[in-house]
Amino acid sequence: MGSRCVSRCFGGSANAHVLAFFEESFEYTVGLVQKAPFEARLHEHLQQGPSAANDVAWYALRNTVYAIGCRIHLSAEGRPEAYVTARQQSWRYFENAMSVHTELLFMRTNTMAVEALLLMVRPTARCDGPILIEQGFLR
Repeated sequence: MGSRCVSRCFGGSANAHVLAFFEESFEYTVGLVQKAPFEARLHEHLQQGPSAANDVAWYALRNTVYAIGCRIHLSAEGRPEAYVTARQQSWRYFENAMSVHTELLFMRTNTMAVEALLLMVRPTARCDGPILIEQGFLR
């Protein structure tokens, strides 16, 4: 399937975010997400449409991959404005993933849920305090 599938299935920035994740992220380098199964599931998801996917683990994993890839892709320019934009846009994806965090922890789980939770650790650790306070995660 490879990157060609992602390019055909996705358009524009989402494609760039997924590709950035698999080409440049630390998380992929250490093997937290396997590329072939992720791309196969993504292809299936895009063919069936969003309403067909009622799997919170997949929702969390997909949005966390988008968040990490978005941050990598948008901050690649190296300008201060690019970092601000990257943080703001990637945070939206991360919020989506975090919206099912409790379900991932306390409901019936699978390997994909564990992958999603592991991926969620680094964006949280990298976030600066003000955005966590602003978004209501810290008081």
